[in-house]
Amino acid sequence: MPHLTQSIQVRAIDPKGRGLGHIPVSNGERVVLTDGSGAARLPLHPARHTHVFVTVPRGFEADDGCWRSLDRCRRDGASFRLRRVRREADTVRFAAVTDLHYGHLPPAGPAAARLIRRDLRRLVAMVPQARFIIAAGDLSDHGRPAELSCARRLFDECDVPVHAAFGNHDRTSGSPGDDRARLAAYLDAFGPLWYSFERGGFHFTVDVNHDGFVPPCMLEAKRRWLKADLGSARRRGLERIVVAHFPPTMIEAHRLARRGVRLMLCGHFHSHRTYRLGPLRVLNFPSMMRGGIDMMPRGFLELTATPGRDVSYRYRPLGPIFDGLARRSARRRIVWSRKLPGTIHRATPVMDDAGRLFVTSSEDLHGRGAQITCLDATRGRVRWRRTHDESIRCGVALTGDRLLSVTQTGTLVCLDADGGRRLWQRRLAQWPDRWINAPPAVAGNLVIAGHARGGLEAFEITRGTRRWHRGADQAPFTNSNGDMWPNHFAPVVGGHLLIGHRRTLSRLDPRTGEDLWAHDTNYGWYLPAPLVRDGGVWVPNGQPGDRLVRLRLSDGRVERRIRASGVPVNWEIAGDRLYLVVLDRWIGGQGRLQCRSATTGRLFWDRPLGGDPAHAYAYYASDGPPSQAPPRIVGDRLHLACTDGSVRCFDTSSGAPRGRIDLASPLFTAPLITGDRMWAALWSGEIVCVRL
Repeated sequence: MPHLTQSIQVRAIDPKGRGLGHIPVSNGERVVLTDGSGAARLPLHPARHTHVFVTVPRGFEADDGCWRSLDRCRRDGASFRLRRVRREADTVRFAAVTDLHYGHLPPAGPAAARLIRRDLRRLVAMVPQARFIIAAGDLSDHGRPAELSCARRLFDECDVPVHAAFGNHDRTSGSPGDDRARLAAYLDAFGPLWYSFERGGFHFTVDVNHDGFVPPCMLEAKRRWLKADLGSARRRGLERIVVAHFPPTMIEAHRLARRGVRLMLCGHFHSHRTYRLGPLRVLNFPSMMRGGIDMMPRGFLELTATPGRDVSYRYRPLGPIFDGLARRSARRRIVWSRKLPGTIHRATPVMDDAGRLFVTSSEDLHGRGAQITCLDATRGRVRWRRTHDESIRCGVALTGDRLLSVTQTGTLVCLDADGGRRLWQRRLAQWPDRWINAPPAVAGNLVIAGHARGGLEAFEITRGTRRWHRGADQAPFTNSNGDMWPNHFAPVVGGHLLIGHRRTLSRLDPRTGEDLWAHDTNYGWYLPAPLVRDGGVWVPNGQPGDRLVRLRLSDGRVERRIRASGVPVNWEIAGDRLYLVVLDRWIGGQGRLQCRSATTGRLFWDRPLGGDPAHAYAYYASDGPPSQAPPRIVGDRLHLACTDGSVRCFDTSSGAPRGRIDLASPLFTAPLITGDRMWAALWSGEIVCVRL
């Protein structure tokens, strides 16, 4: 073991200066318990260690803080004054936020501070029983001292304690050789990079689980500390919860499961995802300050932990629209409504020729799985319901008497459409470490599941036999960084296999997965599927100033380039018209509805839509369009589902408003319209049949 420069005596004392025994203290590498006099000795090495800290046990509070820097230890010693509090229940309620990104535009400076302060106050008001808040990393955007010190002040102003974790944005920029210096601002504001505390019957371990953001000289110390910290908690009979900014690798997740960890909370991906490995639940959740990469509304987690039980939780959106809506104009138009378990986000319902409505709802925001429900479209009667332990964040594909769905973590399921009986099930490569938000798609006798970011697989529909697989590490997907920032659209468009992945739009042969052609383009994960019409492919532009492009389907050659005005959020072709919902600009942006020629791209009309009251558009809070769904065209009317809880109607020839139907919850999916009936799927999990 390398030479240690010195050792130090650490003391845990009560307010009268009397020693407290059996208190865990650490230098960030070793964990020791104080003796009967409240003393323990720890070695200090300035390269491997940054702080000395105490794990505040249940029944105590640390009046003078729970960590000391090495400089302070050398100057003043390391004594921690712990005060006993009233008897503490085993069950603990708390809240969790992540990815505040203080310092990012928009907003920044005082405006950002006001928004964070307001939302933390709202959180405390919404969950008054919460004893503390966990902030799971990326507290700042650039790791600058001013950003981190402001975040620290905002947390200190909060009415309940905030326990912070380090994220990759919480260090300053610089060369790899000065890793320790890049962490200085965070260490000054928030103390040690890893530490632990205890509440109720639980031990909370706050870790940095990406070695690339830990100075190499500290890596071995971190690994030793994590093993020692979890082992100490296990020996003292406490259940363990781990907090880290990054979602775990599968190796890490299996290791934590073997150590008996019950829950891992993480951020970074600005998305919601959960899965289980034995006793361990891994729970990723979106940013508090901006819409998710999966277009989830910004918000926070409310959690309740009881020893011997699964940790229960629910996701609480913060957009103003979720404060409650009253059904107004639709009341007398409603033919029937049916409340399904959970929520409906971007899982568009499907209807067959027999009048059966297939709806996917997910309870993953409340700690459970998902359901596929078959309803009688005429009366709303439930014909059958199939549950799944894993979340399903997309709609189903229907072909003949087969119903196909894929879970977010990568399980492809084939059901009998008549009764919901499971016919076969297959796990995609790298299950459960997938982030699949795109529905499966049918191409002939094959079903294709996955997306360009994490790889595609094709299976025979009849028996589930795998026919081909294109992994994320195979061309043309090698520039896609795996499943990070996944696309939302199904891989098969108009019967053709078209894949958009960051820098390229590719056409593949659906029978073999082989390349047919590729077109270089900025195909962002936030863009809708390309549209196929009359031997051409319309490709959405990734930036407000870019151009819309029409390609020849046969060989990918460019047929037209036209100047766009806004970034497409979703779109649809009807006849010779192209209808688009766009975000007009990144900063301070609003939604607009446009109509163009499907042949030339010429703009016919453009109408304002306003902003997004759900705060769900990726990377923005109030900015963003009020619709994520494609328009539905019926005759001379365009119907647009909106996140303000309405379905708006426009004249297709002029864009003039032609009324609206107000419902009781935000809509993220397009309605189904047949004759004079419309079926809408609401965020609340309600399916509503409305008379037009």
